[in-house]
Amino acid sequence: MGSAASVQGGGTLTTTPHYEQERLPTIECTLKGLPGAIEESIYVRDRWPVIIDPEGQATRYLRYQRGALLLGDNRDDMEKDNLRARLVACLMHGGNFCVVFQSLAGVHFEDLFDEDRFPAGVLDRRRVFLEETWGKLLRPDKGDPTPDLFLPRDDFTFIVVTGKEEALPEEVLAWMTTIRVGDVEQQAEGGDKDAKVDQELAGLFGAPEVKRISKAMVEAAFDGELDEVKNWLDKGFHVESADGRGHTSISEAAAQGHDDLIRLLLAEGANPNALNDSGRSALWRSCYNGHAGALKLLLEAGADPSFRDKVSHEGPYDVAKTDEIRGILDAWDPEVTTRLCEERKKQMRARAEERLTTAAERDHLARTIIQDELIDKAVAGDVPGLKEQLTELADDAEMTGQRPRATCEVRDPRGMTLLSLAAQHDRSGVVELLLTHWKTCDDSSSTFGGTPGTLSWQCRVFRANPNSRDLKGWNPAAIAVFHESKAALKLLLEHGADPHLKSSYNKSAWDMAQDDLDAAGKVVRSREEIRGVINQWELDTGQQVHLQPPRNDPIGADGVPVGQPKDGTATMLAIEVAKGGKTAGKGGGKSKSGVKKAAANKKKKGQ
Repeated sequence: MGSAASVQGGGTLTTTPHYEQERLPTIECTLKGLPGAIEESIYVRDRWPVIIDPEGQATRYLRYQRGALLLGDNRDDMEKDNLRARLVACLMHGGNFCVVFQSLAGVHFEDLFDEDRFPAGVLDRRRVFLEETWGKLLRPDKGDPTPDLFLPRDDFTFIVVTGKEEALPEEVLAWMTTIRVGDVEQQAEGGDKDAKVDQELAGLFGAPEVKRISKAMVEAAFDGELDEVKNWLDKGFHVESADGRGHTSISEAAAQGHDDLIRLLLAEGANPNALNDSGRSALWRSCYNGHAGALKLLLEAGADPSFRDKVSHEGPYDVAKTDEIRGILDAWDPEVTTRLCEERKKQMRARAEERLTTAAERDHLARTIIQDELIDKAVAGDVPGLKEQLTELADDAEMTGQRPRATCEVRDPRGMTLLSLAAQHDRSGVVELLLTHWKTCDDSSSTFGGTPGTLSWQCRVFRANPNSRDLKGWNPAAIAVFHESKAALKLLLEHGADPHLKSSYNKSAWDMAQDDLDAAGKVVRSREEIRGVINQWELDTGQQVHLQPPRNDPIGADGVPVGQPKDGTATMLAIEVAKGGKTAGKGGGKSKSGVKKAAANKKKKGQ
């Protein structure tokens, strides 16, 4: 077999003749679908992405992301000490470490790597998080933490971008996933190409006026729940969210006289002249309900007192409840309203100009809040709450046409997904939800910018990988064994979790299920019960975890045989075959324990 690039240790890039690294198909996407394509490369294919970006669209998007963006053709950017400092910062604080080349033709990656400053281990998504890779990068004398205090963040991403579509270097093909971003002219006919690119780019950050509606926020404004309204705004829901009759949050707050809420909403850019389906403004409703304080706040923000109800044709003065309110309206100068409206328009235009540069930070903050909420629900075992929030995220993606702001694959700082966290705390209800609910969802929708026949947003948001790994390579089954979460482990094994998938420490769930022994071989801590779950799964499915014959496949850098699928596919297939009655059947294919069980059943029948 041919040789392919291989990362050995943390610092050198070599080739090995033992096996050829599997090359995966190129992901084709639009700019709109780029974030989803990057996620597929990292969390599904388990490889860093190399992006073919002939129009420079991806580079513009990545420039607004957290992290470092370096120009591969700039000598200062690619200076080894600069690479080291930027790499350490991105590993420590999270974000993209992105290197952009005009062309990869003639680029020799071996020349870029340096064991102590930019190790070849960065090419391997798993190895980059190991101390053997990043340990030599740290310089405490230059302000870096010591190794015992350094913890790489899971949201670190290594990305290579090339401006030309050409033959890619061997090491790139071997260790990375290729993503090709299509030309915007191929995505839409007519119009201004630059404007379309700007629109798509802004859409990736929620920067255009895409309204993520929360009726719950409108209800909270009616009830005067200031903190609740702040929470919805922090999650990125639009300040102009409206209910079925067109009542916005500021309209509801004005109708009830919640002055503090009105101040908050005005500061967030709420339109004081928004009308409901009857043509009633917030100012109209404040007058109708007799709230003088709300009336003053709205007038000073540019609310127009001339709007009339479309049905009764009555204005705010006509429906005013008190003489005080009529006196305020009589004393108000209409020219002030005109001036304030013009000032507001200028402010909104300025905000629109800043939106592209600030929206990425706001979007990141909103995603962080949502991620923390999902993690809290998974740890607490809040199945209804978790299901409701994931459903909202999927519905939000369908409605806006944007990728979900979070899925069940969000991770904590240790790289643990919701499934891993549920396994740790033995939240079997959460485990079952994440492993089964996606199968009941409609798969008629599309992803990655409109590819037909792919899974719906509901499926993608709820679908958990039973063999996702944390930063140390532990999969949910191993985590469940370590914490003796029997119910969670049983569900994981039934849905494709692999009990012999090795971690970065070359340990599997089965290894973790062994008893703890002292120097004399005496059992210090028995793990018989959790081991029994794996043994029973072995009997039920015909698997042989601890009696497996040695494989002839070469072992990869992660301790997993090269021919062994890493996503649980082989395990799930074996389970399906066993359920069909084709495993451990005629021809003596049973394990020793299975033979004993069959003999016992036969003896029982004879009795």
